[in-house]
Formats: sequence, C-alpha cells, structure tokens
Amino acid sequence: MTDAQKLKLKLKLIATAVAFGLIAYSNAPQFEDRVSAFSSGPPASHTGAPGEQTCTVCHFGGDQLKASKFLGGNGIVIGGLPTAYVPSTAYVLTATLTHTQSPNNTMYGFQLTAVEGTGSTPGAFSLTHMPGQMQIVPGDPPTFVNRSYIQHTISGTVPAANGSKTWQFTWTAPSTDVGPITFHAAGNAADQSGDETGDIIYVTSATVNPEAPAPEGTAFDFDGDSKTDVSIFRPGPGEWWYLRSSDGGNYAAQFG
Repeated sequence: MTDAQKLKLKLKLIATAVAFGLIAYSNAPQFEDRVSAFSSGPPASHTGAPGEQTCTVCHFGGDQLKASKFLGGNGIVIGGLPTAYVPSTAYVLTATLTHTQSPNNTMYGFQLTAVEGTGSTPGAFSLTHMPGQMQIVPGDPPTFVNRSYIQHTISGTVPAANGSKTWQFTWTAPSTDVGPITFHAAGNAADQSGDETGDIIYVTSATVNPEAPAPEGTAFDFDGDSKTDVSIFRPGPGEWWYLRSSDGGNYAAQFG
C-alpha cells in the first residue's frame, strides 16, 4: 500500500469515528435537560424507602448523604405525624429541609412517600396547602407501582429563607388498620451550579402505629378511673359497699 493510500485510509477511519461520536452525542440525554427536569420534580422512587435508592444516584460527590439524622441543625424533618393514626383521619403534615453549612445551597427540593407492610402507600396525599408548589406522582413501574409520592415543583424550590424550606400537605390515613406505616423523605439542598456535585442530600424516616384498641372495661371500677375498687356485696339491702381508689372515700351502690 502506497503512502497516499495509507493516508486516505487513515482519514476515512477518522471521519467514521467522528460520525459515530456525533451520533452518540445527539442520542445521549443532555445534562441541562435533566437538571431542568429535576428542578421541576425528581424521578419517583428515590426516598430511600425499602427497595429504593436516594437522590445521591444523580447528586453525588463529597459527603452527600447525611443519613437519617438531623445533624447539627441540618437535615429534613417530617412534622405533624400523629403518635397513632386513626383510620380515615386527615393529618396536616410538613416536610422541612434545613441546610446552613454552605450559603450557596439555596434551592431546595424534596420527595416523600409512606409505606406499610406490603410495600404499598396506604391512605392518600392531597395538595390542600401551598398550591402550585407540590405535585403527587405515582411510583416507577413495575416495582413501585403501588406507591405514591409527594414532591416539589419548580415553584416549590424557592425561596429558601434563612437556609430552610417547609412544604405543607395533607395525608389521609387508610380506612382500616394496616399496621405500622413508615414515612420516608429525601431532601436536596442544591447549589445551582449546573452539575451534579455540590448538592447536599438528606434523608429521614418516621414510623406511626395504628391507634390502640379501646381497653375493655375494668371489673368493679365504680368511680371510672380504670382501676378496680375494693368492694363487698351486702345481700340484705342489695348494695355494693366500696372504697373508691380515686379519693379513698367509702360509698354504697345498689347493684344486683
């Protein structure tokens, strides 16, 4: 092969490689599009709930994941959860993201879900507060198709006053007792740099139990304090004479 032929072959190979590179670039997802999409709301199923990943899948680098604790006054906290939920009862909840460690992280977002024993989301979220700042999205199929998520919109990312942002929404408990329900949330304190680094991700979880069944009536509780009162029955007058556990007084009641 002559030198001219070798040069011609080399140029042809270079042109082919450039063409393939351009095709690959044009087909690849563009980062600016992805950033814009995440500002409008993250992909579903990234709260760290069972089987899920967290937002660190895309926002990486450095000490990103702050675990499940409110560290040094920074983190995400789920507020308004009842000590025990009552079926079909509506609760006003909040998700508060706080980050004061770096002044550049001023655009905040979040995603939250609730999961019961079967892995589904019990009850229902509703956007009764802060219109336009949140949205409800379904879980990613097929694994999380039975889950529901509430998360920010582009309008709900700002302003983050004094390094903190709170979103308020309603969760209505399921119509029946489904056992313990765990809420999972992830928050992102973004630095608006245009790349994946520099964003701080926090996660948290909290569990609420169903309301305990009402206790059965206490035997021989004459004064209604759920304690048995010492008593004797006098058949002549048909009376119970008893000592009230609430105040120590002696009383008689006709019974039986």
